[in-house]
Amino acid sequence: MRGRDEACAWKGTHVLAVAQFDDAMLLDLFDVARRMKAMVAAKGKSDVLRGKVLANVFYEPSTRTMCSFDAAMKRLGGDVLSVSESSSSAKKGETIEDTVRCLQCYCDVLVLRHPQVGTAAKAAAAAQKPVLNAGDGVGEHPTQALLALSLSLSLSLSLSLSLSLSLSLSLSLSLSLSLSLSLSLALSLALSLALSLTLSLTLTLTRRCSTCSPSSTRAPRPRRAPVRST
Repeated sequence: MRGRDEACAWKGTHVLAVAQFDDAMLLDLFDVARRMKAMVAAKGKSDVLRGKVLANVFYEPSTRTMCSFDAAMKRLGGDVLSVSESSSSAKKGETIEDTVRCLQCYCDVLVLRHPQVGTAAKAAAAAQKPVLNAGDGVGEHPTQALLALSLSLSLSLSLSLSLSLSLSLSLSLSLSLSLSLSLSLALSLALSLALSLTLSLTLTLTRRCSTCSPSSTRAPRPRRAPVRST
């Protein structure tokens, strides 16, 4: 149910700049990306976009961005049309608006890479299908920025978990050391008490033995009879 709600919320949306995303949208986007990553790891691909077509329109060389969109669409069960400047009517002077109006008849979403700033916005204004900005010169590259943000959040989370684990281990070690010291102190007190009791018992027995010794008990001297004078 949640996946359908998310799909409805994003349906028909152009992706032109990072400023169009608020915190809630970013959380939803990263959650979907996490689930898609888990799906690819488990199954390799899905048919969620079966029957859908993506147009990859790249007017300047690209490897990572173009291949990432191509692979993503195919892993989700869709198909891809690849268009370059050399293979399009732009060589004959066709405007980007006319190119988009033509291509949207053959696809469900367009990915545009162009060397001129603002071209993605022009294409989106002319299109009735969603346009994803894959870089417009020195302007914006929102998908790359979102990827960098996602990686940063993942690293921050991993670091936080590592620090939390380290603190937990340190606390456990401190408690263990404290317990060991307490046990050692208790053992020392017990030994000291045992020694004290042993010494006290020894002294008591010694005194009793001295009191009961035959050499210490002398018989009374007999009285001499008085000598009477005559």
